[in-house]
Amino acid sequence: MTMPLWALNRTELPHFLIPLLLIVNTAFVILFQVRASRGADTVPGAGRLARRSGYWLAGGCAVLAVTALDDNVVLASVAIVAAVLILSVAEVMQAASGWGLAFGLAPEHAQGEYLGAFDLHVITQNIIGPAALSGLVIAFGFWGWLGIAVAALVASALILPAAHRSEVTVVPEAAPASTR
Repeated sequence: MTMPLWALNRTELPHFLIPLLLIVNTAFVILFQVRASRGADTVPGAGRLARRSGYWLAGGCAVLAVTALDDNVVLASVAIVAAVLILSVAEVMQAASGWGLAFGLAPEHAQGEYLGAFDLHVITQNIIGPAALSGLVIAFGFWGWLGIAVAALVASALILPAAHRSEVTVVPEAAPASTR
């Protein structure tokens, strides 16, 4: 949501390209989501995939930051197309790693409850994220994009230790006994 608003309001990108870029993103996700999930079937593998996703996210934000420096239409077009592809890679990796961590850390008998709670972050992210990120990049431009990139890098550095700690501290609970 942030990138299209940025492209419309703060670059010289021809407006007709923006819906085309969303179609490119959608096609990318459809074509590569399964491939991107390789290695996400364990908590350590999902953690590594999440870390790589953060690196790609930071790279995409850095590429978008370049568009704040110059009003050149060609530069903006190339940078935004590159950023869409980079952010699409981050998106498929993040989705796969998120599900890998959610399933890997949930006790088998309580996966429904854990996945329901896990899904709350997606809802919160969809409500707060666009407003916060759009406000940040529209207000601060180059520095806003770089701030998001730095936050992604910090989160990337923390995800593996957090996943490991969660995996070690989660004690498998026994399923409740049947009363029949």
